[in-house]
Amino acid sequence: MHMHWSDHSYVWHYNSEGHPSWLTDDQAFAVVHQAAKDWKACGIELRYAGITDKKPGVFDGKNVVGWRTDGTRYSAWTSWRMRRDGRAVEADITLYSNIFDIYRRKGIDAYLEMRKSAIHEFGHALGLSHSSKPSDAMSVRVRTRPEWRLPSDNDIGECRKIYSRPPL
Repeated sequence: MHMHWSDHSYVWHYNSEGHPSWLTDDQAFAVVHQAAKDWKACGIELRYAGITDKKPGVFDGKNVVGWRTDGTRYSAWTSWRMRRDGRAVEADITLYSNIFDIYRRKGIDAYLEMRKSAIHEFGHALGLSHSSKPSDAMSVRVRTRPEWRLPSDNDIGECRKIYSRPPL
């Protein structure tokens, strides 16, 4: 059973605290906001509801997308809760700015990886699982290629399967 938003709407708030220092507040927000917009073809509304001082990863009744600086293994993480019937209760997205700093020091395109990570985590917030196809946004541990269109047609197709029924 996939987690899903029964009203076909994921309403999220943004906390800019801890974003990478090499991005302005506006640039950091633009990465996140565009990643949400990129899922439009899925058929679910991802609606930005404003800035918050709430932290991501804390179950407090608010969907928060934000940054932390204590990442160790992953560039991002989605923390979510759902009811037994699969209806989503909350999904927070944490992007680890220190991991993107490491990517930059290693000569990896950190901006591209940040974009892919944000798109990937919004996919989890919508209920998608990992994919084995390297060119999918929902793939894991694959360096992103600039020519890939993310989310991929396969990602959108998987999302549409979850949201093919009318909202409750």
